Amino acid sequence: MLLYLLFVSSLFVSSLFVSLKAVSAECKEIRLSGPRNKPPYSETKGEGLTGLGFSEAQYWFSKIGAKVTIEKTFLDERDALAKLRRGDFDGLVVGYNSGDYEDEFYFSETWHRDSVHIFYLKDRPIEFKGIGSLKNKVGALDYSRDYGSDFERLKTFFLNLNFSGDRLKWISQLESQKIDYFLLPLTEGLVFLKENKLLSKIDISDKALFSSPLHFMIPKKHPCVPALMKLEEDMAKAVSEDRVKNLILNELAPELAPKAPTKPKEEQAKDEKAKDEKAKDEKAKDEQGKDEHAKNEAAKAETSGSSH
Repeated sequence: MLLYLLFVSSLFVSSLFVSLKAVSAECKEIRLSGPRNKPPYSETKGEGLTGLGFSEAQYWFSKIGAKVTIEKTFLDERDALAKLRRGDFDGLVVGYNSGDYEDEFYFSETWHRDSVHIFYLKDRPIEFKGIGSLKNKVGALDYSRDYGSDFERLKTFFLNLNFSGDRLKWISQLESQKIDYFLLPLTEGLVFLKENKLLSKIDISDKALFSSPLHFMIPKKHPCVPALMKLEEDMAKAVSEDRVKNLILNELAPELAPKAPTKPKEEQAKDEKAKDEKAKDEKAKDEQGKDEHAKNEAAKAETSGSSH
């Protein structure tokens, strides 16, 4: 009986090892795509797709040993789901989880929160502390964007908005005081401001009006899903530390990126004093070394003279 149990156990361990090895072997490559109109996460440049979504995919999938191949299919968001279902590629780098497709697709842990902020003229600032700060103010919003059901409720009951896709027109409307602010995702807004040299004119609220989590969206049966699930804790930590947001700020608007915390004046004074004392010590040691060298040279000369 004991021999039988040992035999069965060995078969179980062997099959488990083979199973894990097979899963690892299958998750060697994943073909990803994304919409062509979601800068800076996924957009067309030149002859291909590029964006932070793909660089983040490279970063996370490399941790499970999977090579990322970018499928250069130039999609609008509405086309992506049909092509993903058809198997034209294995996943999307920009996926919004509305809850409608969870039976069919695995939505990874959030890799970034696409936060929508208030943009306004620096000489007509808005002290934004929450949606109540926008009472009696008029805003502008891109009518072509889907911001999700939570925002639809906010828009319907609390916000007075003009809808337009002409973002440069928003700037002239701000200047003529026809609107007080416009809404855009932080990263998309920064791209717009930088491309049109508006960073010196437009300010951005520190606090977001709301945010939409971004996920990698992959069919549940794909062999890379179990391995990617093991990274959920690390991905959540990266989001809590604003890893992607800080990458974006450093690239697009370094002046808005978080600065290293400065020490209190007392600590700065102590550091300066310690630095001065260290410099004095090093100078004293250098002088002492020179004196000893001079003495040694004098002693050699005296010995040489006496021998003659």
